[in-house]
Amino acid sequence: MSDSVLKSSANLKSPEFEKNARRIIDLLTKIKNEEERIRQGGGAKAIESQHKKGRLTARERIAKLIDPGSQFFELGIYAAFEMYEEWGGAPCAGTITGLAKVRGRTFMLIANDATVKAGAFFPMTAKKVIRAQNIAIENRIPTIYLVDSAGVFLPLQEDVFPDTDDFGRVFRNNAVMSAMGIPQITAIMGMCVAGGAYLPVMCDHILMTEGSDYFWRDRRWCKPRLAKKHLRKIWAVRKCTRKSAARWISASRMMMRASRAFERSSTKSGRQTLRRSAT
Repeated sequence: MSDSVLKSSANLKSPEFEKNARRIIDLLTKIKNEEERIRQGGGAKAIESQHKKGRLTARERIAKLIDPGSQFFELGIYAAFEMYEEWGGAPCAGTITGLAKVRGRTFMLIANDATVKAGAFFPMTAKKVIRAQNIAIENRIPTIYLVDSAGVFLPLQEDVFPDTDDFGRVFRNNAVMSAMGIPQITAIMGMCVAGGAYLPVMCDHILMTEGSDYFWRDRRWCKPRLAKKHLRKIWAVRKCTRKSAARWISASRMMMRASRAFERSSTKSGRQTLRRSAT
């Protein structure tokens, strides 16, 4: 026998070995069942609600995105396991991350699960996204974000922002990846509000699903069609990414001007509506 082969003294037919083998099988079955429950996200009702809106779930989107016949290597499925129970739980931390082949190339996929509190960011959600980004940075892996998020989970917002491994670090990593030339692509496929709207703007390319997307960085939740003439300026921000620091500053100012213009427009529209209803 070769020296590289380990010798075993286990008696495969002993009662003790058979008992341990059954125990291992039971534990593996328990883990598989737990993983299957986690993959259900917010549950059957939340999945049905997503389908009624004409949207796929995050896992369904990933299945359609990756190359046929390839496997999705999921990372962090147990993130936030049995946490936030007082808020109904956050399976998978409300975000699915993993590696997969897209058009023959390995990508890091980060997808918000809208069946879990509308894809809101819990503290563990931010840590999970940052972990996925760090893996992409260390290995120079292009990244695809499938965005369907209502932003930060407000009851826990004080725990989301303050540290180096919290929400703000996500946007810092966006800038680092951009500087390193690591491609970042975002598909906005549902809600994209408040803090959740900063990430797409800092990526190289943005895709939006017509008729089912919301994209706004202001404190109000607004549909893009309400002020198209102002939002055209916001969409132009996409063309300013990865050009230079000066253009980043210009893009930020453009966003602020468009935001103020939208507020003036929506306020004026609201006054007109009130006048019509009063008459």
